[in-house]
Amino acid sequence: MPARIAPFAFALLATATAAPLWAADDAALLALRNAVAPGACSGEEPARTQPFSGGTLHALPCRTTAHDTLSVLVLERDGTLQPLFFANPELQFDYTADGALDWQAPGYGGISASPVVSSFTADDTTGQITISERLAPGLGEGHFTYTHALEDWGMTLHSVAIGFDGGDHIPLWPPTATEPALMEELGLAHTLDGFTPEPLPTQTFARPADVAALLASDFPSMEEGRPRLEIAMEQQGERIAMTLLDHGWADDSQRGKAWRVLMERDGDGWRVTGLGSLNICWRGQRVTSGLCA
Repeated sequence: MPARIAPFAFALLATATAAPLWAADDAALLALRNAVAPGACSGEEPARTQPFSGGTLHALPCRTTAHDTLSVLVLERDGTLQPLFFANPELQFDYTADGALDWQAPGYGGISASPVVSSFTADDTTGQITISERLAPGLGEGHFTYTHALEDWGMTLHSVAIGFDGGDHIPLWPPTATEPALMEELGLAHTLDGFTPEPLPTQTFARPADVAALLASDFPSMEEGRPRLEIAMEQQGERIAMTLLDHGWADDSQRGKAWRVLMERDGDGWRVTGLGSLNICWRGQRVTSGLCA
């Protein structure tokens, strides 16, 4: 059975803008708001502030909607002003047989990130920021709720749920079935059928799984420090077929790479006799030999 790796949350690196403490006046904060969200905000209302994670969290009003006040959040800490960016999965919902949206089975069209947030609460003791976004008209009465935690590099998305007024609370993120389903879809075969052939490595490997260190990309992942490889192997005598998924990339189109590896016994080690790849995409085709859309 293939090893299963837990789904990933998403972390976006937010660059701290060096500034002395006195820079956190209204003019400096408004200038920073407009720099990180160009053209998205209007007005010059003063920031709302509160303690947060050993510093001060500034919420700069951006604009109002029919149900909400949007803001840009800036953390002032240790003599710097750090604009906070928040990741959002692009959720896609299908309709059930009775014509209602199927909230229980969302699809994912990728990851977007923005410094502009809806109503929020910031918990100074846990370092979490929870954002509440009202459902669009016609979709029902309720809210999307996004929970993020502040890490050294920025905000990490931990969970997304939808809560209907007086009704169900449905978890939507992290996804639980996408990667296992892809591994099962690709399966194991002792051929490269369907994969794009790649140059063979010349070295032999003491253990078959050691090839993963050669193939796994240095491309940044959605959340640093989390495992992102999934491997399935089948041995037939002196031959091995392996499917390896390197997924969870922090890219807006390509989700990762799928590899098919064929190996044969070579003395005390294993030699790669066939190697193929496919691109894993966030949207459109799940895997492709071409570029992701």
